Amino acid sequence: MKFHFLSPRVITAGIACLALTLACNVLTSTEPEATALPTTRPEPTKTRTPAPAVAPMEVPPTKEPAPVQEEDLIFWDNFDGSIDKSWKWTHENQEAWTLSANPGWLEIMAGSGQISDGNIENLLLRPGQAENFELETSLKFQPAVNFQFAGLLIYESGANFIQFGRSFCDVPAPTCAGDGFYMDLVTGGTLNPENYSIPAPETDTVYLRLRREGNTFTAYASEDRKEWQLIGSQVGEIDPDFIGLVSGQNTSAPEPAQFDSFLVRGLPTASAETAPSQEPSCYRWDEITLEMAGEVVCVYGIAYSHQGQSRIDFSP
Repeated sequence: MKFHFLSPRVITAGIACLALTLACNVLTSTEPEATALPTTRPEPTKTRTPAPAVAPMEVPPTKEPAPVQEEDLIFWDNFDGSIDKSWKWTHENQEAWTLSANPGWLEIMAGSGQISDGNIENLLLRPGQAENFELETSLKFQPAVNFQFAGLLIYESGANFIQFGRSFCDVPAPTCAGDGFYMDLVTGGTLNPENYSIPAPETDTVYLRLRREGNTFTAYASEDRKEWQLIGSQVGEIDPDFIGLVSGQNTSAPEPAQFDSFLVRGLPTASAETAPSQEPSCYRWDEITLEMAGEVVCVYGIAYSHQGQSRIDFSP
């Protein structure tokens, strides 16, 4: 069964680290094949265990994080008549992308393929960054059919990547938000069920940001590039070998997604003294054993919340 990358937001409760775990579809047990890339770098092994989910960084939802100065700009392409020579197409279909439909914008048709299946067309990639960085693009796209998606991508392989963008999902809330912003993390061929389904504005044009700080990835969206909304934060082991743009996952007729520009900015590296620890100090739910009977321990599990009703699930 194919799976689609759509999921809800994280919550916290007391000392426990709690995370929503709902998704649109059940993952198959067969690990997807990695997408072929225009590089001689060997594909990584697919035995990596996904990092545990963590709560999003506590940033007010309408506030932008500390601004990055334009002198930190690493790369910029405004798609004005051509694309930069550093870009490489994966599974290119020349009939499904153009620079002439809306001059100054790169249009990529959202077809039926998916990254994890290795069959998505016109995946646009360029070399990634070893240090912390931030991606930004302006996207004109208003999806209306399951599961059209377009947005930013940090890519290691078809089994290890994170994408953030605008998509459509016709599944009851809180799993999906219809036309909304979704952040999808896949590590070791496994989808993290959190995707922070946030309704998108009525306007067809939005700004997207995706930050990489170590193993933490944080997404923001804006209508005007002035007021930014925090969408969510994910933690996972992904080597950012490639960065770029993705458009696909369509279950109906192809839909055009247009990108006005693509920016890469450098971010400061957190010092060892100030870098927050990503590992919780208590036990994960599946680490609890009968030998611990009688002990008092801190445990974090999976929390479900819908319309004010919540429950916490631990191991059987």
